[in-house]
Amino acid sequence: MNMKKFTSLLLVLCLVITSFYVGNSRTYAADTTTVYFLNTGNWDNVCAYAYANDAGVADAWPGNAMTSDGGKWLKVTFNRNASTNPFSVIINGGDNRAEVYINDQNNVYVTPEPNKYSSKSAAEQAMGISQETTTSAQGDSGQSGTSGQGDIGEYLNRYGVSGVGANVNYTTYEAEGANTNASVLPKSTKYMTDVQSEASGRSAVKLTNTGNYVEFTLTKPTNSLVVRYSMPDSNDGNGINATLNLYRNNSKMQSLNLTSKYAHVYGAYPFYNSPGDGNGHRFFDESHFLFDTTLPAGTKLKLQKDSDNTAAYYIIDFIEIEEVASPLSKPSNSLSITDYGAVANDGNSDRQAIVDCIAAAKNQGKSVWIPRGTFTLPTRDKIYVDGVTIRGAGMWYSIFEGLGAGFQYNNAAKFYDFGMMGGSTVRLDSEDLAAFEGTYTNNSKDVVIENIWIEHTKVGLWTDNTTGLTIRGCRIRDTYADGINLCSNTNACLVTNNNVRNTGDDGIAIWPWYGNGSRHEICNNTVQLPMLANCLATYGGDGNVFHHNLCMDTINNGSGICIGSDYDIKEPYSGTTTVRDNAFVRCGSYHFDYKYPIGAIWFWATKNEMNATFEVHNNTIIDSSYEGVLLDTWNQIGTVNLRDSEIYNATDGVYVRGSYGVTANVQNVGVANYTGTLLKNENNQATINYSGSGIYATTIPEVTTTQAPTTTQAPTTTQRQTTTQAQTTTQRQTTQAQTTTKAPTTADPSVIRTSSDLEVNGYQVSYTTEGMRAVYSIGNKVEGKNVVEKGLVYGLADKTSENQLYYSSTSQYVRSYKATENGSLSNNFSNTMSNALSYAMTMKFSAFTKTEFNTKWMIRVYAKLSDGSIYYSPVSTYTIYDIASKLYQKFQMQNETGHNYLYDRILIKVNPNEQRIDYNQDNSLVN
Repeated sequence: MNMKKFTSLLLVLCLVITSFYVGNSRTYAADTTTVYFLNTGNWDNVCAYAYANDAGVADAWPGNAMTSDGGKWLKVTFNRNASTNPFSVIINGGDNRAEVYINDQNNVYVTPEPNKYSSKSAAEQAMGISQETTTSAQGDSGQSGTSGQGDIGEYLNRYGVSGVGANVNYTTYEAEGANTNASVLPKSTKYMTDVQSEASGRSAVKLTNTGNYVEFTLTKPTNSLVVRYSMPDSNDGNGINATLNLYRNNSKMQSLNLTSKYAHVYGAYPFYNSPGDGNGHRFFDESHFLFDTTLPAGTKLKLQKDSDNTAAYYIIDFIEIEEVASPLSKPSNSLSITDYGAVANDGNSDRQAIVDCIAAAKNQGKSVWIPRGTFTLPTRDKIYVDGVTIRGAGMWYSIFEGLGAGFQYNNAAKFYDFGMMGGSTVRLDSEDLAAFEGTYTNNSKDVVIENIWIEHTKVGLWTDNTTGLTIRGCRIRDTYADGINLCSNTNACLVTNNNVRNTGDDGIAIWPWYGNGSRHEICNNTVQLPMLANCLATYGGDGNVFHHNLCMDTINNGSGICIGSDYDIKEPYSGTTTVRDNAFVRCGSYHFDYKYPIGAIWFWATKNEMNATFEVHNNTIIDSSYEGVLLDTWNQIGTVNLRDSEIYNATDGVYVRGSYGVTANVQNVGVANYTGTLLKNENNQATINYSGSGIYATTIPEVTTTQAPTTTQAPTTTQRQTTTQAQTTTQRQTTQAQTTTKAPTTADPSVIRTSSDLEVNGYQVSYTTEGMRAVYSIGNKVEGKNVVEKGLVYGLADKTSENQLYYSSTSQYVRSYKATENGSLSNNFSNTMSNALSYAMTMKFSAFTKTEFNTKWMIRVYAKLSDGSIYYSPVSTYTIYDIASKLYQKFQMQNETGHNYLYDRILIKVNPNEQRIDYNQDNSLVN
């Protein structure tokens, strides 16, 4: 078990135990639990074997026979209330296994994947077998948010993926997982044919008849709502306006004003609003609403088509909820645009007032303040901002609206906390504006664009001649070209924690068109549903790094990430481009123009050579539309190091084609559920080298249960596959630690014998591996005896005690990890032992949340001696936040990048008021 998964497991355990005690206070109608199984694989002689730590439901293998419950459904009933007494079930038939953990009476609809749902319809949708028929889902499966990503968090956890994507304030609820009496559109990727091919998760709910509804049960309070939907276009292509009614707990709350004005384009690239041109697509758009009241968790929020809702249909993709904070206050030393003639919400042009206020702020050395309200910019005329800071009351409150919602920045201009709602309805490259654009002549430095909401502009951000730009915390949606394009002569930018969705071109791209583009860091962004092209892309440069991004649902002509050369650039690729620790979900597409399939990761060498090094490692590809990785070598590619990655569900694992050379070094790439071959090579100029396990067939990971392993399980194929997968993931994610197993000893390991020959020396934060390193030392001999095994014992301080912190502890909140040579250090960090050996063990960060960084850990060193006895060091306690704070305040990271990493990735997650401080170089351990 690797450290990253252990972290996630223990955090989940905390939540499960809390739910357990809450559950005990409730009264249930029965002390039985019926488990239902969707037998899509046509297993024979299906049985259900149940077990629990208390052995209360243990059966004789293979368990109780399951009986038919209609269609492909089987069921079995156990005399145990899973809501108060959870248990595990192995559903088996022949050599087939599906093992799940049942911890409530409702979430009991199991699929062979294996996974569980709270309704038959939700399970059927997940398996892609539902038709467009009326369904009535019983429950709200797939609605609990994880970092604002809705059920994607649970989906990723199944594959052992965490710490990817933007950490946001909202929660997403997919319509197909909610209660409905309407049509649930089956999953589809039929571009320009099926509307749901452009939906999140590739499914949606269609409200056609009066009385059709989709209802969501809120897991968190909210005073706001975002709806992603599709309505019909008008005959002239300009869209229609219609209302859809919103109900709160079955009482009408309000009518939502929706429009298809910004949806539906036609014809060929760059697409226009003429239905007669055919090829209609871009079906979805979004609207957002701020309420004057807060709805508590548990509220049932329903979208319903009533007789006064006049659109022929409403297709609901998802909703997002968020408890929006109060507006920000006007900062000191600032000038308000209303003092220069701007008037909120009157629909008249406020452009000149804004220009005048910016000029005055520039002259007086002050900032510009945008109070609450909507300010109109009706004409296509961008506003120039030279080194001035502009702040708003918040992205929900301070809004610039219209075709002129666009700024051109220069020097160290800074923009915070407002919205840019443009007026574009099609892609007009020569006319419409980007929300933010660099200048073509001057070099800007240290520009900041933070917490900005952008919709319906040509481009979100188009940079030129910019160094050190930071784009953080932005929502960029429904643009008609790129979301973010780091264009010509833009270097050393940080793009982090942004959500980019439904763009008309690349979501986030690096394009060194007429000037180089290097040293960019693109990290922890969520990029979804690009209507055209890729979620992420780079077309040149050196030293660019893409890491910990979540890319989902590419639609047409694109991939999760494209590393390509199809466009003009000033200089060729050089140095190293790195793509690591990303997750690509339902990525890849069929290229509508070139008529061939594209993988989730796409090397696209066409117009220019790509003679550089490409490090592609620790990525996870899930449900690729076609191959996992495509190498299109229609021009020379240098070296591609593809390693330590997983591909789950694809055609071919890796597909190499073209006629130019490439050297691909493939190491430890696992492929599960592929319909083609592991590696398909159609290029006789390609050199493919293998190392480690090369590329190999693997299996889909088993669902992680929330109980520690027990000895009551019968040996199964599932267990054997899970062990293999865990070993592979450990090699991929945690090279300095491996899970120990309980071995016979001549002494009881729970007897705590301490020794001064064992020490915890201190801690480090590694920004390269993104984890907490514990440094510890062990004497050459311990208590005069040889050491045969050594390592660390970890435990959750709030869930266990020091006397449970021992090797092979029975506590579910304690794990032991053995030291390996990979973790050995060349220096002796002990202050008391001259002959000690020192080691480092890294726990990789998982969720990048306040909870994770504030979790209190206990650790101690253990050593197994030659006589079988076990000795321990004293216990050391820490939180990640405390260590990061000390390192930051004392300037103890090795370089400025590491210093800034502490602030950007850890400190402000725990304390939003944390003050940024400049870096002074030093380096030492925090004790």
